[in-house]
Amino acid sequence: MKKNLVRLAFFALVVGFFIVSCQSNNPKNDSVKFVAIVGLTGNSGSLGEDTKNGIQLAIDEQNAVGGILGKKIILDVKDSKTDGNTGVNIAKQILEGPDEKPIGIYTQSSVVSMPVKPIAEKNKTIMFAISGADKLLEDAKYTFRNWANPQTAGNKIVAFINDSMKSKSVGIFYCNNDYGRSMQKYVSNNCTAKGITTIFSSAFDEKDGDYKSLLAQNLPKGKQPDCIYTVGLGSGLGILTKQMREMGYAGKIISDITAPYPNILNAAGDAGKNMYYLDFAYDNKSTSPDQEAYHSSFLKKYNKEPLNFSVVSYSALKLFFKAIAAAGTFDPDKVANELNKLRDAPGAFGNVTIENNEVIYSLNIKQIK
Repeated sequence: MKKNLVRLAFFALVVGFFIVSCQSNNPKNDSVKFVAIVGLTGNSGSLGEDTKNGIQLAIDEQNAVGGILGKKIILDVKDSKTDGNTGVNIAKQILEGPDEKPIGIYTQSSVVSMPVKPIAEKNKTIMFAISGADKLLEDAKYTFRNWANPQTAGNKIVAFINDSMKSKSVGIFYCNNDYGRSMQKYVSNNCTAKGITTIFSSAFDEKDGDYKSLLAQNLPKGKQPDCIYTVGLGSGLGILTKQMREMGYAGKIISDITAPYPNILNAAGDAGKNMYYLDFAYDNKSTSPDQEAYHSSFLKKYNKEPLNFSVVSYSALKLFFKAIAAAGTFDPDKVANELNKLRDAPGAFGNVTIENNEVIYSLNIKQIK
């Protein structure tokens, strides 16, 4: 009996040693996953590609210095097709499926970010969202806005319309989603506060290829506003801009952060020239050490100029890694707490602060040349 017990104990010891040995050589134990749910196809494909590039560069740089908390970071990119249902299905699969959960997720566009947010919150997963939706951060603990706050953006746009454009009347064309409606709300409200008359405020479908009837309805001759504010994604915004000029609108146009993207400018053609737009205060030609270093690294890796989706995504991951290092753990409650402690953190945008789950970036008005 004693011999059998000894044999069993020895066997258990060997099996245990074998399991531990296998686990120590399992690459999963030496790595963590970060998931980007971005639109690589669909209405905002070029924006998704730039978003992915910014995230990948930040991860590559972190891995080059040993990863985070001794673990290599693996980027898993999922195509949301800029579709909310697709984004939700992906989020449920990665956060509620059998595989190990990622240390964080990144979503691009309000169409995807808004429905994915409850899933991230339920599963206590840090989520950075490119989203200007007004209600994104309601009851948010683990969700962080990595975009311009719509109220702040609306204030900036209307200040320019009033102070620089000297416009007394405005028209608004906005994409019919959470992002567009949020921007419409704050631009319209701020115009009223400044005594600027809103001649019209009309939603448009970004997937439509012809806006002539919409334009004819809102831009009758003799009743055209001094300037028009437009907000949207994809080539639809460019087509709208082009058709505005073709139908004779000669006033000033001011658009949003997506305006300089190639798919929009290609669709707008010459109509996009001299258009004003809100943007982040980042400059590819800056001589600031942090901006210069980021620009140089991006050019070396991708052989093209970074656009704003790349820069904000890169910056968010840098802030995320800084918070994890400060927390000394991947625990989402502790990481979220450290993120909200970040003040004047240096990076590609200069110094960036996070308050109440808002990543606060400086904003500028620029012009298409």
